[in-house]
Amino acid sequence: MKKIENLEEKKYILNKTYYNDYLLKLEQKDNKHFQELINDYIIFKTNDNLYIILNISKPGIEKTLWFDDEQPIPEKTEELFIQENMKLNGSKYTRYNEDIENAYLYNPYNGANDNLVTVACSYKSDKISNLTYIRDLTADEKIFIKSIIDILIDEYIERLKRYYKRYNKNINCLGYWVNR
Repeated sequence: MKKIENLEEKKYILNKTYYNDYLLKLEQKDNKHFQELINDYIIFKTNDNLYIILNISKPGIEKTLWFDDEQPIPEKTEELFIQENMKLNGSKYTRYNEDIENAYLYNPYNGANDNLVTVACSYKSDKISNLTYIRDLTADEKIFIKSIIDILIDEYIERLKRYYKRYNKNINCLGYWVNR
């Protein structure tokens, strides 16, 4: 697999995923938002000329951690803060690592762009009903994508640690009505 680094090529490929040349128009109207959007994706070209598009946008950070008010509310710690944020927002990344063996490529663009695909993590039985199924990931592609996701998880955890260190006084553990 080869990572697409060239901005013009990346822009051309991503523009195919939007209607009415939205990305090209955005570049003219709001260059800052355009750059953010471009940076939210990594594109790879496979050996069989498919473009794998991975959304790597940064997940948010929850500063209020909610717990069942009928149970003791845990004490705020950096470990708890990271654990809860990974459960709430980091699941975007961890889902890939947990299900990478069952991952496959599919075309979510209604067949309009047959060589643009994204990765789906699902069980094999789901592929039968998925009309946009292209093929299973190869072993090398699984390893490659998993290594990228591992880097993204590590970066997110480091970001959470920095946030906790800087904004510790603004982070709260609160109770809510779970079963009422």
